[in-house]
Amino acid sequence: MLVVATENVPGFSVQEVKGQVFAGVVRSRGLGRNILAGLLRVAAHGGERRYAPAQTNGGPCPEQAPR
Repeated sequence: MLVVATENVPGFSVQEVKGQVFAGVVRSRGLGRNILAGLLRVAAHGGERRYAPAQTNGGPCPEQAPR
């Protein structure tokens, strides 16, 4: 299984679409702070990221997207 966040990958054909891919980025200086920020995010939100409509380029929020 190849999981990507693009429509197509050269040299491969799409066999099955599971759904949309969403990701969040935690930025900070230093490796220790990155690890701590990631752990705090998981602890505070269960790893789930909620997006404002402006962050999805006008598309539906992940909660409203068809599955």
